[in-house]
This record gives sequence, C-alpha cells and structure tokens, in this order.
Amino acid sequence: MGGAFILNDTGTDNVAAGAAISAIGGGISAYITKTFLDVHKLSLTQLNKYFKQPVINDNILMAQRLADEVDDIEVRKESYKSIISSITGLIDANNNEKSS
Repeated sequence: MGGAFILNDTGTDNVAAGAAISAIGGGISAYITKTFLDVHKLSLTQLNKYFKQPVINDNILMAQRLADEVDDIEVRKESYKSIISSITGLIDANNNEKSS
C-alpha cells in the first residue's frame, strides 16, 4: 500500500518517504545478513574443531603405540616425554586460541 502511494503520487514527500523506506530496509537487511554470516562462521569453526579431534586422538595413539614398541627403555622414556610435551603444546595452543 505504501509502495503504491510512493510510486503513483508525485512530489518531494514521496521521494523522501521512498528514500527513508529504502534506507531502513537496507540497514535491516545488512544487519540480518551480518548476523547470519557471523553465526555461520562460528558454527563452521565449531564443526571443524569437532571433526579434527578424532584425527588428533588417532595421531596421539599412534605415537604411543610406536613408543611402546621401542626396545630401549631410555629411548622409550624420551619418546613418552616428547609425546606428552606435544600434547601439552596442543592444549596450550587450544587454550590460547579460545582466549583470543
């Protein structure tokens, strides 16, 4: 109804009303789009973390299995230390990422 009024009648009031409606509509549209894209980005980030976790766990278990097969006790201990250090680094990196 308002759109028909703006298009059918002539005058500066109609132009001003049309410009105002367009500006308001554009602002609302931009806000909705930005909100949707932010939520989409956040959900993709969460999903990527979810799917990376099994790969990380598999890598840790593989490293542990390889370390278990080492015959030399000292080398095995060093392997375990290295694995633990790497896991600690992953945890620290993950915590730093969350706090940023």
